[in-house]
Amino acid sequence: MSHRGVPTMRPEPNSQLGPAILATCIAHYTRPHISPPPQPPPSPPKTSPTPEHRQGVQEDGDG
Repeated sequence: MSHRGVPTMRPEPNSQLGPAILATCIAHYTRPHISPPPQPPPSPPKTSPTPEHRQGVQEDGDG
């Protein structure tokens, strides 16, 4: 059961999947409001650093 032989022996499924994928892509592009752009991950609050980070900074400053 080699996956490599499937597309080579059966090119029909690929030909059908091609248009389907293109159709879905076109639908997303023509309707951007349905799929909003991915938002960046929320950055961690810098106002309250973790105690571990504070200790490391203090040690570096003393050294």
